[in-house]
This record gives sequence, C-alpha cells and structure tokens, in this order.
Amino acid sequence: MAYGVGEPSAIDQAHLQFLAGADLVIHDAQYTADEYEAKTSWGHSTVEYAVEIARHAGVQSIALTHHDPLRDDDAVDAVVERIKTRLNGQGERPAIFAAAEGQVLELAAATGEPAEDADEPFSALTPGLPNLSEFSALVAVSDLNLGGMVAGVIIAEGIRAERATDGHSALRMVLSDRPSLVIVESDLPGIDGLGLCRAIRAEADAYAAEVPIVIISDREDPGAAVAGASAWLIAKPFSSIYARTLLRTWILRH
Repeated sequence: MAYGVGEPSAIDQAHLQFLAGADLVIHDAQYTADEYEAKTSWGHSTVEYAVEIARHAGVQSIALTHHDPLRDDDAVDAVVERIKTRLNGQGERPAIFAAAEGQVLELAAATGEPAEDADEPFSALTPGLPNLSEFSALVAVSDLNLGGMVAGVIIAEGIRAERATDGHSALRMVLSDRPSLVIVESDLPGIDGLGLCRAIRAEADAYAAEVPIVIISDREDPGAAVAGASAWLIAKPFSSIYARTLLRTWILRH
C-alpha cells in the first residue's frame, strides 16, 4: 500500500490501529507515489500512503510534513491539491493540509472518557526502552556479507543473533529455538523467504502465528501479506540506523 492503492495489508494493520480515530495525525509524507520506486530504502512515506492509511483509520485531519526539500511552497501546495482531487467523492475525511513553519493549530479539550493511565503523567524517571538481551533473532541470509551486516545490527541492539544460510535449516531453528524475531532473505536457498513465512505460519500454535518475520529484498512483493510477512527491509542498501529502528520496533511489538 506504499503507493496509496488498494486495501491496507496485514503489514499495515498495526499502523492503522495506532492511528485509528485520531482527531489529528501529523505524518511524514516526503515523496509522491511516482517518486517512491527510486527511494524505497530511504525511510519515508508517500503522500498517497499517509492519506490513504489515515482515511482507513477514520482520522479527522492529517497534516503532511517532512516535505521533500527540493519542493518549494507552490510545489507542496500542488501535491496537496492533487491528492484532494484524487479523493474527491470518497467522503469528507480526512481533511488534508501541508504542515508549514510557524503554523499554529488550536486543539479543543477532549470530551470523551480519559484513557486508563491519563492520571499518571510521564516522569523523567520513567524507565526508557527495555533491555533487549533476553531476546534473540534468527538471521536467515545466504549472502555472508549481508548476513554479517544484519547480525551486527542485531548485536548492536543487545539482541542475541543466530545465523542460518538456507531455508530448511532456518525452519528447523525457528521451530526448535523459537527466536523473538525472524529476518529472512527473500531468495534464500532451499525454502525462499515467502515460503519460509508460509511454513512458519502453518504451524498450529500462538508463537508461529505471532512471531515477527522481516523479509530482506530489493522490493516489496504483493504476496507477502498473504504469506504472513510482518515487514520489509529493502536492501538497496539499507542504513544501519534504519535497520536498527525497524528491527527494534518489531522486537518490542512481539
């Protein structure tokens, strides 16, 4: 759904649920769908994706931000008008506008029931992100250099890393060791990445149904959601910071 086309996939569901019912979402939207093909590993969203996921989530208003620095104000306005025209006739929500420097938004007080933890304000003493040393990840990558890079990213997060270089041994290790995260190369020999996803999800237990599986590939495959992939790590190449953020996110979700 990166191009803003079609229904949200299984990979999009967590993001959709996070945004659900928001009065205002401020969302990265640096690129357009036409530009996305050349920038898939850059870590930014398209305008079309941001607006479409907000529409499905029932968001009232969306502020598009992190504009491409090569676009001037007129070009940003043109992008917003184009996306509004595209959505014409699909309902009034969400209201779409481009965030601008110096812009001020006034928010009305909430009228619904407060969240359960609303009486517990954040404290500077609140513990930060948890120690991840209790978690493990299986890196199923046949390319030794790429596998070493991914394992290094995992270890830098304090996560234990295990290695596999073919799909059959990866499947055995997943079922026996039950790692917290599975990272698999799309063209892994023996059983490819999506085949490994399907084999894991076919196991009739909660672990197999829920363990995050991240596919490393040059591009996303529309069949990944059906196979059970959780996310993509686009290798063109990816940056270590991007990879660490993505993998940490999926570890913590699990």
